[in-house]
Amino acid sequence: MKSDFVIVKDHPSLLVYIDSLQKKNAEQLSFYPKQAFEREQKKGRLFLGLLNGDPAGYIYVGARGGDVKCHQVCIQYDARRKLYGAMLASAMEEYASGSESVTLNCGFDLEANLFWKEMGYKCVHVREGGDKAKKKNQCVEKELTTLLD
Repeated sequence: MKSDFVIVKDHPSLLVYIDSLQKKNAEQLSFYPKQAFEREQKKGRLFLGLLNGDPAGYIYVGARGGDVKCHQVCIQYDARRKLYGAMLASAMEEYASGSESVTLNCGFDLEANLFWKEMGYKCVHVREGGDKAKKKNQCVEKELTTLLD
C-alpha cells in the first residue's frame, strides 16, 4: 500500500509543476500551453499525485461522456515503476465512471505502452505522426463496463 501517495485536484504549485514536468518530458509528451492547464484546473480535470506532500506526477483528462480522453499523463522519473502511475490511472477511471471508455494516444516507441497494456488498455489503432515529429502513435482504449442486475 502506498499511503504516502495521495491524489488531489488543488495544490498551490499544481500549475507550475505540471508546466515544468511537461517541459522536462517534451520528447514524450504533446505540448499544452499554461492557459490550457489553468482552464482545465477550474473544470476539475487535472489530477496531481503527491508523494510525501510533494508533486510527483499528474494526469490531464477530458470531459466526461461516452469516451473520456486522457490528454496527458506524466510521472517524474524517480517516481516511476512504483505503482504511482497506476494510482493516477485508477483515479482517472473513477472520474470516468459512467462513461463507456477511456482512450489516450501514446508514442509507439515509448515504454509507457507496456504500462497501459498492464493496466488493461488495448491498442485500437496506430496512426502516423505529424510533419514535425514523424513518430507513430497508438490509440489505446479501456472499456469501462458496468454490470447491470
